[in-house]
Amino acid sequence: MIIVRQGRVAPNIGSPVSEQSNPGSLAASVKDLTSKQSEKIADLAENTGESVEKYIRKRPLTTALIAFGGGFVVSMLLRNNKHKR
Repeated sequence: MIIVRQGRVAPNIGSPVSEQSNPGSLAASVKDLTSKQSEKIADLAENTGESVEKYIRKRPLTTALIAFGGGFVVSMLLRNNKHKR
């Protein structure tokens, strides 16, 4: 990847590249890239949500026990330890 700034000549082309040195063009490129990445992340989140939903439907008891165990661990970590005084 070649980054051209301030009207410098890109190697092996022989002419100044003004599109890449234009801040508006760069901003549009960044906007397109972030838009594509956000779409990929949204798709990944949707697929992950569907996978979790399938797991919950397939194993409801296991899921409930995992949720209970996680809640128990968090409550033990966050509780006031008054017995230490």
